[in-house]
Amino acid sequence: MHLEKLRKFIHLVERKQTGKPADVAKLLGVSERMIYNYKKFIREELNAPIAWNNFKQSYLFSESGALIWKYNEDQTIDQVDAVFKNKQLATLQRIYLGIKQKNTGSAAQFAKQLEISERSLFNYLNVLKNEFQCPLIFDKSSNSYQFKQAGNLNFKWQAK
Repeated sequence: MHLEKLRKFIHLVERKQTGKPADVAKLLGVSERMIYNYKKFIREELNAPIAWNNFKQSYLFSESGALIWKYNEDQTIDQVDAVFKNKQLATLQRIYLGIKQKNTGSAAQFAKQLEISERSLFNYLNVLKNEFQCPLIFDKSSNSYQFKQAGNLNFKWQAK
């Protein structure tokens, strides 16, 4: 599951502009089956109330709220309250938590600890920086990746 395509799908759902599953699949360059996988993932893993609306001919969120997919400053967490079945999000969350502990070591050490390649680690770090706007740095004095400001990375539905 590509996180960028999932984010685009979520954006279309928020705007109530997905069209039929076949149409949005073509727009995103994925199979129609993947659209159903996205819908299931949003409903089951992110606990978001996604539904089909016949009148609008679109998927939409049936309750007011929003999916939070970014780093929020001035929030902290002591424990993880979400466990993901999706391997990419689970890995992203493990990387995030490792960074929160401020003891990652070098990229090679951190990748080995996570049981992923260094290239994959750099790809995930780029997603954290660019897609989720995480204030991520590598601190040479502590030999660890860190966040410049305290905060929390959210991956779930938040009711308004």
